[in-house]
Amino acid sequence: MTVSSSHLITFLSIAILAIIAVIYFWQFPLLLIPLLLLLAYFKHRFSPIHHEALMFVLFGIFGTTVESLMMSSGAWHYTSPTIFNFPLWLPFLWGLACTLCITLYLSFSKH
Repeated sequence: MTVSSSHLITFLSIAILAIIAVIYFWQFPLLLIPLLLLLAYFKHRFSPIHHEALMFVLFGIFGTTVESLMMSSGAWHYTSPTIFNFPLWLPFLWGLACTLCITLYLSFSKH
């Protein structure tokens, strides 16, 4: 197994920045959403994947939908939900998480 250091560095950098962004800006969705989109753009510039925009949108919708359904059972809740039990920025975080996971996978796969 070979490790692609560029994919791994991209994954780690963008993931850490996304975590920091959510920690500090979760109460300001109109600031957090552009930050998450900017991180997704930089992730794409440094480690592009096939059909990245489609994956971002589909998993943003799917991840948020599934999480919203689980939250309706009372498993957890968000402090500041804005639509259907979840914060407005959550689909963007799910989309970014999807593309980051694919990038992490690519860092450990053979090319």
